Amino acid sequence: VGGYERKVQAVEAQRELFKKRRKAVWNGSKGLLSVRASRLLRKTRFELFWATLILINAITLGVQMDFCVKGNCGLVFFDVSDYVFTTLFAIELGIRRLAEGKLFLSRRNPNWKWNIFDIFVVLCSLFADLASLFTKWTADVSAVRLLRILR
Repeated sequence: VGGYERKVQAVEAQRELFKKRRKAVWNGSKGLLSVRASRLLRKTRFELFWATLILINAITLGVQMDFCVKGNCGLVFFDVSDYVFTTLFAIELGIRRLAEGKLFLSRRNPNWKWNIFDIFVVLCSLFADLASLFTKWTADVSAVRLLRILR
């Protein structure tokens, strides 16, 4: 099966998932917050917003690495931007978890692999940010930089 056909199948599977969700909503099995999260997830602006944030985060990390190579790693701007992006991506993950409910990590969900990947990335970011907070007063922070590069 070619790449285009796989994408078409994934879109059709997602459509079916949304149809099932709509039926579940009408049957009263989802709360109001979950319904609103599901509606938000389907909006193009929502996807565009997060894609833009991912791009801005990648650019920020690239500039940060460039500054570090030049020996100027201690800028507060980069620390703050790391914390902000990690928080925002954790919120986005929470919204998707709320919208998808029990299907979030289910193999019936066409996005389950992406969800696992996103959980991994957000947890790595949280760990790196916490480690950087704990190691602020030590001289050796190369492990924290390595975690940021891996992220």
